[in-house]
Amino acid sequence: MLAIKIEDLKDFTSKLLLQPVFDEFSVAQAEIVTGTTIVIDGHINAAFYDTDECVYSDGSPRNFAYWSELRETCLQRIRGKKLPLSFLISLMLTPAQQREIFSEDADSDLFAAVENFYFNLRYDSNGLIGMTGASYRTFTMNKLAEQSFERYITDFLQTNDIAFLIL
Repeated sequence: MLAIKIEDLKDFTSKLLLQPVFDEFSVAQAEIVTGTTIVIDGHINAAFYDTDECVYSDGSPRNFAYWSELRETCLQRIRGKKLPLSFLISLMLTPAQQREIFSEDADSDLFAAVENFYFNLRYDSNGLIGMTGASYRTFTMNKLAEQSFERYITDFLQTNDIAFLIL
């Protein structure tokens, strides 16, 4: 698990809420606390969508909304004269993003053991912290997957000119 402090909050929130930088991530959930609290469950309701909208580009089933589908809703809740008291946005990797993490010589059993990778963004009066995490289908002592994901996230942030400090 890696903790990252976002150093330029204005630049980061612009990239998160106004630009397509994070659009390829899926959303597990979002919670925004202003005068009221709104909680968004990222699970999609398959009955609402056409069949082709419920699959990823590789054909695997899609159970969660993309950030691009929820970004405007979150922006409308956060935008205003007052800053939100807090927000938590839990982003997840898509199957295609997960495959990017593992090189061709990566342990296929380890890849199969990974349920998902998460990048949790938590804003409050102390600033904005990003935390990485992984969930597994089976127990493993091997931390290679998490280490690879941590590199993926730091590379992603650097590529997108997001200033951060590893805590």
